[in-house]
Amino acid sequence: MVIKTVGVVGAGTMGGGIAQLCAGRGFSAKLYDISKEILERAKERIEKSIDTGVTKGKITPEAAAKTKRSIAYVLRLEDLAAADIVIEAATENLGLKQEIFSRLDALVASERVIATNTSSLPVQEIGAKAKHPERILGVHFFNPPPVMKLVEMIRPPRLDEKHYQTAKKFALDLGKTVVEVKDVPGFIVNRVLRPYYIEAFRLLEAGKTTIKEMDEAVVKLGGVPMGPCALVDFIGMDVNLAVTSAIFDGLGRPERLKPAALQEQLVKLDYLGPKVGRGFYLYRNRRAAGENPEVLKILPPVKNRLPPEALWAHLKRAIRQEAEMLFNEGTATKEDINTAVRLGANFSKGPFEMSSDEENRNRDRHYFSAEK
Repeated sequence: MVIKTVGVVGAGTMGGGIAQLCAGRGFSAKLYDISKEILERAKERIEKSIDTGVTKGKITPEAAAKTKRSIAYVLRLEDLAAADIVIEAATENLGLKQEIFSRLDALVASERVIATNTSSLPVQEIGAKAKHPERILGVHFFNPPPVMKLVEMIRPPRLDEKHYQTAKKFALDLGKTVVEVKDVPGFIVNRVLRPYYIEAFRLLEAGKTTIKEMDEAVVKLGGVPMGPCALVDFIGMDVNLAVTSAIFDGLGRPERLKPAALQEQLVKLDYLGPKVGRGFYLYRNRRAAGENPEVLKILPPVKNRLPPEALWAHLKRAIRQEAEMLFNEGTATKEDINTAVRLGANFSKGPFEMSSDEENRNRDRHYFSAEK
């Protein structure tokens, strides 16, 4: 099936970004939400992003104008009925997503694909009330969708191969790198990164490092643009915790994935990141302006400070072990796990590329034995 028109449900950051991406790649996009105010804010945000692209020379004024014209903002879900593919990008709430999918299943012709952009919820459960589960799958974009190269394609058990191939070609036409993963909580990137975040919180709780020292160590040694504390702030402390909790519950509440008490405390204190001006760091105009002194009061004094190499060894081991578990479960290939972590989390190496470096493995063992 040839896809020309894309329907997007939810005009938040992800939904708006997906609509912008599709329009910029030559598709006609219809962006739906429940209120005119939400759609107006989405339009303003999208057009500002497009105009920034013109200013930076990434897109011509003519292409920018065409992209803007290619997005329709609609208040009726029925307006998506004729779309060739519909992507749901609503809030990560299972009940809400099930209701949306039930309505879409009745509106959209049965030969057309309906996808969810969920970051952690089981796709099979999202489509549980649909009469045509064979055309439902996960197409997980990363934030911001016009920039991030990765798409996780999630295969529920009842998905028809032809619909998978249609969605995969669509993602490739958007210029994305596609990785395939079975329908498990967290998929690849969010699953593999859970122990990484949890270990970062544990090291802070144990007084092994400071916020700034840990972030600087990971940026330097991990080859990433931001460390775990800055990344949790960027994602949103509450959003990150919600994903951790969903994966923890979805996998049977294993101890290794139990949400950190420190993170739960910071969420209760409303230290959520740039969107509220404070998280691990303070923010002015959404830019970090030093560690949050109130968080520093909560953390214990640093004793037995770990050097940067040891901090990175701890975090790297957490990533590797979860990746190995994911592979051994048959959820994804090693190649796709490596690709997903590189492109979805911006690490310079994937988990199995990290563990294949014998010199680093020997050095890591030295740090762990030295702590005993």
